[in-house]
Parts: sequence; C-alpha cells; structure tokens
Amino acid sequence: MPSLANYVPRVNAVHQQFTDALPLKLYEINRLWNRTQRGLTSPLELSQLPRLTHDLKQLADASGCRQVSEQAAGLERLFQALRLSRFSPSSRQIVEIALSLDTLDDAAHEVMRARPL
Repeated sequence: MPSLANYVPRVNAVHQQFTDALPLKLYEINRLWNRTQRGLTSPLELSQLPRLTHDLKQLADASGCRQVSEQAAGLERLFQALRLSRFSPSSRQIVEIALSLDTLDDAAHEVMRARPL
C-alpha cells in the first residue's frame, strides 16, 4: 500500500513545475494587456487573453493552487466580457482588469514564496 511519503516527491515536483512556469505565464498575460491598453494589438492577439488566463487556471487547478486558479478564472471572465464588447474596454473594465491582474500577481507571488510539502 502506498504511503504518504511516496506521494510527497510527486506533489513537490508538480508544485515546482507550476512555480517555474508561473512567472512566464503572468508575463505573457501582463505584456499582452499592456499592449492592448496602448492600442498595439490586433483582434487576433486580443483573443489570446481569455485563452492565456484559461491555461493558467488549468495549470493552477492541476497543481492544487486554488487561490491562483480562482483569480485566473475571474480574470478569464473579464477578458471574455471584453471580447464580447469587441475589445473596446470601458473605463470600468480597465479598472476591473487592472485590479484583477494585481490580485492574481499577489496570489502567484504567494505561491512562489510558499515551500512545497
């Protein structure tokens, strides 16, 4: 019968893979959003925002990082709404996305500081 000791290295490896990938995922989302705010993106590029946040959510789910998953899901919903409005963000949407990005960054940094099991 497998013991907890058999699973700890696997869990630690999954957590490490997630924390290794997290900075790049956050960078991609923030970079694209910053380009969007400056009017430097095409509609095709803009359509990547919901996908990027969805991919981050899935990665966080698989790693058991609930806080990051929840924040990524909220940001994904905001980007989906932005896509439905033809990527012409209102002032309210800009503020909501900025706050959501800050909260996601905070959650991600907390995960990266945390020690695995």
